[in-house]
Formats: sequence, C-alpha cells, structure tokens
Amino acid sequence: MMLEIVPNMKMRSAINQYSILGLHGPGTARLLSELSAEAIGETFPEATACEAEIADIRCVVARPGIAGRPVWELHVPPDRVPLLFQSLVDSGAALAGTGALAEISAAAGRLSSDELRRAGTPDMAGLSGLCDPEKVYIGSGREMPD
Repeated sequence: MMLEIVPNMKMRSAINQYSILGLHGPGTARLLSELSAEAIGETFPEATACEAEIADIRCVVARPGIAGRPVWELHVPPDRVPLLFQSLVDSGAALAGTGALAEISAAAGRLSSDELRRAGTPDMAGLSGLCDPEKVYIGSGREMPD
C-alpha cells in the first residue's frame, strides 16, 4: 500500500517485510559485537538505528532510547528469523518471557512495571538473580534512601 503524505513523497508499508527480535539486558552489546564485524556495541548510541550483518544476516539494528536500559531490536526478514534466533542462542543469549523482559530494570534496582508491583519484590517474581546485590530496592532487605 502506497500513501502520498505530501506531494512527491510516498510511503510504503513494510509491516510484512520485517520481524523484530528483542534483546534485553546486560551483555547484549557484547553479544552483538561478537556476532557482527560492524561497529555495534556499548558505544552505539541510544535512539539510533543502522543496517548491519548479525551472524551473517542483514538486519536493521535499533537501540531504542529507553532511559538507561540495555535494549536492542533486530529487524529482520521473517524467513531469516529462525536462523538468527538460533545463532543468538548458540552465542549465549538466554530466553526469557515477556514478564522478565519488562522487569530487566530490576537489575538496576528500579521497580517500575505492573507485573513486578503485583509480585511485590524481585524475589517473589523470580528475578532476584538479576538484581545488583549492591543496590537498594524494594525487597532487598536494605533501607531505602529518603
């Protein structure tokens, strides 16, 4: 479907041309830099995107600007997803449900979403292993700062 928004400019829907694999958490920049010869890693700025090959698969690599969270998106043609997914897992990516992904900020001692509020503490949500033992957070057993 083509849309003409302003004269001489056309937009085309690419919704069926890409799938998105999300990578969240510490170590994602390292994993991507190991799987790509291109400049993907810790210095890749938030709120930017580029084309790159990850595990020999051409992707659009995006780092959404989600305040301080280690989040990456790999936009890849749907027929290439299984191969890229397997390459990521073979290289050390761990699988996690959406609740764990939404709570990756617990690793930084931030408790923010509805899932964790309902669970009460990272321990009750099964996420205590993701939390920094040096940080103070709800349920850490240490005093919260005023």
